[in-house]
Amino acid sequence: MNRRKFLIRIPGLLGLPLIIQQIGCDSESSLYGSGNGSNDTDNTSFTITSSLNGNHTHTVKISYSDVENPPGSSKTLTSSSTGHTHQITLSPTDYQALKDGNTIIKTSTVESGHSHSFSIKVPG
Repeated sequence: MNRRKFLIRIPGLLGLPLIIQQIGCDSESSLYGSGNGSNDTDNTSFTITSSLNGNHTHTVKISYSDVENPPGSSKTLTSSSTGHTHQITLSPTDYQALKDGNTIIKTSTVESGHSHSFSIKVPG
């Protein structure tokens, strides 16, 4: 268990409310998750982490080839699993905005009674 997960779980065990401020290298609000993604080891995609909701986050992988050559139709991406998954849909306009260096914000589908927000920007 990493330090962040440990710190998140402590207040719940003690019955205390928890206020979390995301500390990182980007300036995006934790309300939306991480803005700048991290390169995957194969350098063909990057990973974005969602906002914290229900004491957990999710990640989605976005292909660099889709950013460089935006697809002609929308693509639905499925998040990592923490007992359930969420989906976000990126339109050709979204991919073009990413290619142009912009940040986009997408809200996931509702699963297990909640959704997550993803702030997406191509790393680098």
